Amino acid sequence: MYIVDAIFNLKNMDKNIKAIERLCRIHKLIQREQTGTPEEFAAYVHISRRTLFRIIGEIKDRGISVKYNRYSKTFYYDNYSNDEIKLLLFSEFKEIIRNL
Repeated sequence: MYIVDAIFNLKNMDKNIKAIERLCRIHKLIQREQTGTPEEFAAYVHISRRTLFRIIGEIKDRGISVKYNRYSKTFYYDNYSNDEIKLLLFSEFKEIIRNL
């Protein structure tokens, strides 16, 4: 039973690491204001458009204002310093790591 639990935990760890990497890619693209359209953004981070909007909703739930500029075709952070965003995202990373 211990070996099965260990294998299961390794699978979860891989899943959590991928979630952290994906969140980092999403953050960097929003920060640089180089996301493209929602469809392009989702394709770039290898998720569906629906999943992208779910993740952006979760970021907003953390108190970070994310908006979309139709003219520039990019998502961007509204009224937040880079340090504030990193602190809020770091708390999300800690939660993921805690569940490893």
